Amino acid sequence: MDGREGLTPKDFIVTNLLRKTDKPVYFERVPLKVPVFNRIDLASGSNFAGPALIADNYTTIILPESFSLEVDELHNIIISGSMS
Repeated sequence: MDGREGLTPKDFIVTNLLRKTDKPVYFERVPLKVPVFNRIDLASGSNFAGPALIADNYTTIILPESFSLEVDELHNIIISGSMS
């Protein structure tokens, strides 16, 4: 098993190949191991749900679990969701 079960090829790439590492992040005082992605590796059309961290040379984006992220055709990161 290679982790592809139930995933589209695009989802497999985002969740397994683009993932840089996993890091513990504290949400409401509880540590949660989340995937870390390099922003430069996220292609137009990439989308996934939090929790996650997206890092680049200038900033780090924290994506809570109730939010999702999409990269548009100009490589802008569009985040949607709401705090529950």
